[in-house]
Amino acid sequence: MTKEEIREGLLGFLGNVFSIENTSKGYAVAMPALMADGWQVTFLVEQVAADTILLSDAGRTISWLEMRGINSQSDIVSSLFHEKVLMFQAECPDGVLKKMTTPQNLFLDMQLFAELIASLSHLIFRFNPSVANQRTAYQCVDELVVGLGLPFDRKAHLKAASGRDLVVDFCVSRSGLPFRLLQTVDVRTKSEDIIEIWGYRLNDIVDFYQEVCAAIIYNEAFCRPKPFLHEIMNSRKGKLFPYHRQDEIADFLKIA
Repeated sequence: MTKEEIREGLLGFLGNVFSIENTSKGYAVAMPALMADGWQVTFLVEQVAADTILLSDAGRTISWLEMRGINSQSDIVSSLFHEKVLMFQAECPDGVLKKMTTPQNLFLDMQLFAELIASLSHLIFRFNPSVANQRTAYQCVDELVVGLGLPFDRKAHLKAASGRDLVVDFCVSRSGLPFRLLQTVDVRTKSEDIIEIWGYRLNDIVDFYQEVCAAIIYNEAFCRPKPFLHEIMNSRKGKLFPYHRQDEIADFLKIA
């Protein structure tokens, strides 16, 4: 094997795992870097001025840690967290990781920002997770689908009309084929941005399978979706539900 073959192979691999999607303010980018649970690092890119670009995790890193029982407010976790943030020359106001960059440094800073998020996710291996004091949207939906006795898959890998493979939290099937899709969004900040991204992703899947309907389940304590988010979902007969509306979600899942 030659250096050229290795270089071409790596470039091909990185090109396949990298993805970018439009948002209302910029782009959502999935980088060739992994969280501690093996999922890709994703963050938002927004040009806020001619020579200034904002990288943001939309609050997902801290929410990701808290959902796994890590108390981000404890002195030792907070100290290590902010130590890493400063090391990568980023900031974290109000629980949102941010890094300002320029067009000239954008691609280097995107890689560094991805490495920062991946590094922070590994804090789960430094501490003993505490018992979560609040049920998450994912937990509630999981219990509901199990209780209904419907055939379903967790973290289902599905095709999309754009040619991508996407992973959805829950896929209820009918006759062995996808029928109802559920994606949960349970972050404390920037929930609407995440819902928008997932709205377009789910529509992409619906366009491939045709007979599928999708819904996003969110935490009403963190987000009250604006009308344009309902319009995104309604364009493919999809729905938005707060996770506590169990009866409405159950009705959506019923198989005729």
